[in-house]
Amino acid sequence: RERDMATNLKELKSLLKKLDIICQEAEGEVLVLDVRTERYQNRDGEKILTLALRPKNFHLFTFYPLLQTDAHHDALIHACLVIQSKAKMVRFVFDAKTSELRCEVRFSLKGAKLTKNQLHRCISGMVESVDRFYPVIQRAAQEEVVAFEGVE
Repeated sequence: RERDMATNLKELKSLLKKLDIICQEAEGEVLVLDVRTERYQNRDGEKILTLALRPKNFHLFTFYPLLQTDAHHDALIHACLVIQSKAKMVRFVFDAKTSELRCEVRFSLKGAKLTKNQLHRCISGMVESVDRFYPVIQRAAQEEVVAFEGVE
């Protein structure tokens, strides 16, 4: 059991390997991983969500912005707030300076170790939330409409 828990970069890499998730180390004690999606398409048109994982204070976030837009910020922020009420673990963060929207999961382990199941839940929860709600976010940013039709 002890081997299925992590707090540092090396231990997180081991857990990701057990989950059959390939990762790469990036600058600043960060692991970068690509996860397949069903609906979300990245800026290259691939159904892949690139995530970054920082072990300090457990922070999982989208490596690239989900969206970058200069229009309809109010509708976009409104959509994200509604989504956050539906997807409890996931937060959407909009940076008004760069007009970038990212998704994140963050929590303090307070000296505890992260389990393989917790890590899997965080990654799958983020991917499922982005997949499920990206059409809502996109429509809010493009058309200034916040609508959840077709989102199960």
